[in-house]
Amino acid sequence: LFKVARHLFINSSEVFSTMFSLPQGNNVGVMDRSDDEHPLVLQEVQSTDFENVLMALVKSYCRTTPILSKDAWISVLKLASMWGMHGARRLAIRELTKLKMSDADRVVYGKEYAVVDWVISGYRNLGRRRNGITSEDVSRL
Repeated sequence: LFKVARHLFINSSEVFSTMFSLPQGNNVGVMDRSDDEHPLVLQEVQSTDFENVLMALVKSYCRTTPILSKDAWISVLKLASMWGMHGARRLAIRELTKLKMSDADRVVYGKEYAVVDWVISGYRNLGRRRNGITSEDVSRL
């Protein structure tokens, strides 16, 4: 169970901003998920992915960039894309672009998360290889 300042999500996410701006009705604690007995359950979200996006949001709020692994940045990109967190998404794309990713990974992640530059550069580099595409690349694509 995570206890997070609501404003962090309202200010950085279209999805959460909309969700928390909806009329509450009579059961405020139940409707707005503001108490321990009625937490907001995020289906299909792994706790490590949530921790990574929290790290990115908090560090961005403090105007610093967290040092995360490639997999952690991918999880930030995944949730930021899903939840309309444009700032966190841009940050994840920027940081992942700096990291070494295979050409096949660029294509796969670029398609999955709508990062056109990655798709283009990945395919371009795959097509320019002197030794051709490996069987590992083929299985990834």
